Amino acid sequence: MLLIRVTRAVTALRSAFLMVAASALWAGPANAEQTIEEFLAKPSLNVVITVQDMQKAQEFYGEVLGLKSMSPIPFSDKTAEVFFPRAVVMQRFRVGTHEIKLIPGLETTKQQPGGIQTGIGLRMVNYPIVDLEAFKQRLNDHGYPEPQIHALPGSNYRFGLLEDPDGNQVEFFTYEGDGPEGWQHTIHIALTVSDVEASREFYGKTLGMTELPPIPLPLDDTRKVYLFKTGPTLIKFWSYGDELPNHAGRHLDAYGYRYIQYATKDIRGAHEFVESRGATIDLPPTAVESMPVEIMFVADPDGIINEMFGLAGRR
Repeated sequence: MLLIRVTRAVTALRSAFLMVAASALWAGPANAEQTIEEFLAKPSLNVVITVQDMQKAQEFYGEVLGLKSMSPIPFSDKTAEVFFPRAVVMQRFRVGTHEIKLIPGLETTKQQPGGIQTGIGLRMVNYPIVDLEAFKQRLNDHGYPEPQIHALPGSNYRFGLLEDPDGNQVEFFTYEGDGPEGWQHTIHIALTVSDVEASREFYGKTLGMTELPPIPLPLDDTRKVYLFKTGPTLIKFWSYGDELPNHAGRHLDAYGYRYIQYATKDIRGAHEFVESRGATIDLPPTAVESMPVEIMFVADPDGIINEMFGLAGRR
C-alpha cells in the first residue's frame, strides 16, 4: 500500500499561496512579440512521466486522482532507438486539454527522490479536484489514508499534498464554492531551478510565454516564485540555489517527471523559432520512424527537456 506523505505545513502553505495568487493573476497581458504559441496545435501543454509500475501508476492517475483516460499510444519495435529501444505502450490521461503521459522505464533507468527541495528539475504537478468528498472516497477505496486538507485564511481555496507510486510530489486543489473561471481545466507545472534569471530568460524571452508578477514566498521574503502562462497552463519555478543535485534529463535516464511537452502544428517552424532565439537543441527534429511524427528536445538552462512533436516534415 502506498503512503501519502504530507510535507511540512510551511511548505504546503507556500505551495497553496502560489496557486491562489496565480489564479488571481491568470489574465496576464498578451506578449506582442512572436511566441512558441504560434507553432502549437493546442495551447495547453502536456507532462511526460516515466514510471516503474504501469499498473500502479494507471490506478493512481485514473482511479485515485480521477483523471479521464485516453486511448494508449503504442510504439512498435520499429521506433527510433533514441526514443525507445524496444516496443512500449504509452498510457494517457486528460485534464481539460492537457495530457499526462505515462511511459515505462528500462532496467537502467534510475530512481531519484521526489519533492521540490530535493533536486533541480521538473518537481511537481498540480491537479484540480472538482468534488473533494468524492476524491476522499476514492482515496479510501484504494487504501490511502485521508489527506490533510489545508485552507488559507480568508480564502475558499483548499489544497493537499500526496505522492504518486514513484514518489513524485503531487498537489491537488479545489475551491469551496465558486473558483476562478476555468480552474477545473488547468494544471500547474512546477520547477526547481538553479538560476531564476536564466530560467526567466528562457521561458519568457526565448519561448515568449507571458510572465506574471513574481510572488514572494510567505515567511521568506528573500525567495520569490516566478510565474509564466501559456494558454491554460501555468509554469512556475523557484530556486533553492545551485547546489542541489540536477535531476533533469531524458525520459529513460530516471523515473519521475521528465518532460514539459508541446504539440506543434509546424515542428520545423518551431525548430527554426527556438534555434533563432538561441535555445539549446538537445535533439533536433528526429523521425520516430514507427509513426509519421518528428520529435525534438529543447533544454532549458538546467537541462529540463521541453519536448516538441509534430507531423513529420510539416510546415
